[in-house]
Amino acid sequence: SLLGMHGPRFVIAQRAIKFAPVDDDIYAKIAVAAGASVFILLRDPVCPWASDLIMARLESAFRKHGLDPGRHLVAIPWLAPEKFLALLDVCDVYLDCPAFSGYTTAWLAMHRGLPIVALEGRQLRQRLAAGLLRKAGLSETIAASGDDYVAIAARLAAECRDPLRKQALRAAVLAAAPAVD
Repeated sequence: SLLGMHGPRFVIAQRAIKFAPVDDDIYAKIAVAAGASVFILLRDPVCPWASDLIMARLESAFRKHGLDPGRHLVAIPWLAPEKFLALLDVCDVYLDCPAFSGYTTAWLAMHRGLPIVALEGRQLRQRLAAGLLRKAGLSETIAASGDDYVAIAARLAAECRDPLRKQALRAAVLAAAPAVD
């Protein structure tokens, strides 16, 4: 539950298969850089056991960076479409999985005004959200490296702590979204 968890809300809305172990530290580094923050994952509807493995890996990565995973990580059930849109509305930043990008979820996030951080890799599967961002003219949140991804996510989290800046960020993403319709 989100009870007792504070700070900007990052959502990582992908099936478990898209989480590569090599990227686990990235999320912990974001938490270190952002301070109080929440990372929301959705439990895989087909392979819930895989979600448990992902959470265990992430908890380990967070502990390795001196963080209490219970203050940052939460897994929620997979949501029906209307509930998923409501989740996007209460989150601050959408984190695209670096190893295997999302397209549909990134498209939905963009159309809810949610800033997206994407790491554009060499493989097509790593470039889907980045392609959406480029087409929408929002390439400033496309990272060139893991460290860049962390820096962009932390910057967006800091901006979302200011209600007016957060509102302006969301408005800019919403205004750009029709370019990818």
